[in-house]
Amino acid sequence: MAVPLLSACNQSHQNDATQVVAKVDGVEITVHQLNYLMAKLSAEGKTPNKKDVLDDLINQQLLINQAIKNKVDQDPNVLMQVEMSKRQIYSQDSIARIVKGVSAPELADVKKYYEQHAEQFSNRTKYKFHAFLFSNVKNFDSFSADLEKSTTIEQTQKVLADAAVKFDERDIEVSTELLPSEMLAQLTKMKVGDIKVIRTQAGYELDQLMSRQITPLDFAQSIDLIKSKIGAERVREKIDTELKDYRKQAKIEYVDSSATVGK
Repeated sequence: MAVPLLSACNQSHQNDATQVVAKVDGVEITVHQLNYLMAKLSAEGKTPNKKDVLDDLINQQLLINQAIKNKVDQDPNVLMQVEMSKRQIYSQDSIARIVKGVSAPELADVKKYYEQHAEQFSNRTKYKFHAFLFSNVKNFDSFSADLEKSTTIEQTQKVLADAAVKFDERDIEVSTELLPSEMLAQLTKMKVGDIKVIRTQAGYELDQLMSRQITPLDFAQSIDLIKSKIGAERVREKIDTELKDYRKQAKIEYVDSSATVGK
C-alpha cells in the first residue's frame, strides 16, 4: 500500500516543480522558480508579493533572451563569469556542509576565553587616531624620516605640506575587542604621537595615535561577542582541517610554473 502513495507523492512533487506559471517567447517560468525566490526573500526578512516576484522573473527572462540574441552566451568573459559563479556556489555549499556539525561554545569555553584575552575585554582599550590619506607618491622615502620624528598632528601636516603632498584627514577610533591579535600586538607597542604607515590600493594611510583609554567590558557584556569569536575560530579550523584532508586525497599538479604561489 505504501508504494502507490509514495509514487503519488513523487508525482505531486514533480508537478509542483514543473508547473508553468508564465512563458516568455516560449521559455517557461515554473512555480518552483517562483517559490524559490519567494522563500529566499522571506528568509531575508522581506514580505514578497507573488505578482511582483513573477514580474521580476519575467523581466529577467526578457533580458536573458535579449542577451542570447546578442550572443552574450558566446562571450568568453561572460562564460568565465558563469563558470566562476558556479565554482563559488559549489564551494559555498561544500563549506556549509562542512561546518554544519561545528558545536557551539559552552559557557565554560566563553569564560576561559574571557580570562585568556584580558587585553580585549577586562582591559579593553579604545585607541583614537588621526589619519592622513593620500595617493601614491614617488618621493615618500624623502620625507618618511621626518614622519618618524613627528609627534603631533600639526607636525605631520607640515611634513606633508613641505613635501607638496595633497592629503585628506579624518579621525578614527578602534576598540581592542574587535581587533585581530596581530594588530593588538602592534598597538600595544605604540606611544601617543607614533605613526602607523599603511599601504593602500590608492596610496598611503598614516594613522597617528592621539590617545588610548582603558574601558573594561565585564563578562556579561562580553558573552555574545566571545561566542561569535569562538564559533568563527572553530569554523575556520574545521574548514582548514577538511581542506588538508582533501589535498592529501587529491592529485594536484602545477602544470604552469608561472602560476605557482610565490612566483
